[in-house]
Amino acid sequence: MAAKVESNVPFEIEFPRNVKNVGIANSNYNAEVSKNSQIDVTVKPSILSFTSLYEKKSFVVTVSGKGLQQSMVSTS
Repeated sequence: MAAKVESNVPFEIEFPRNVKNVGIANSNYNAEVSKNSQIDVTVKPSILSFTSLYEKKSFVVTVSGKGLQQSMVSTS
């Protein structure tokens, strides 16, 4: 995931994601986000629960901030 934002301008970007369970049926996956003082990251839903192998789910990662300095780069 990557996006270009204007320096020192507030932003909010959504990254829709689709995943398929290739692990064990009846699995739960919890989103964990490392804190950063200049951006906020949220994942919704924060927990994906699968009941079968190859089941598909969707989630959205939202990245927002009050404005980044020109020299800062952030990717995932």
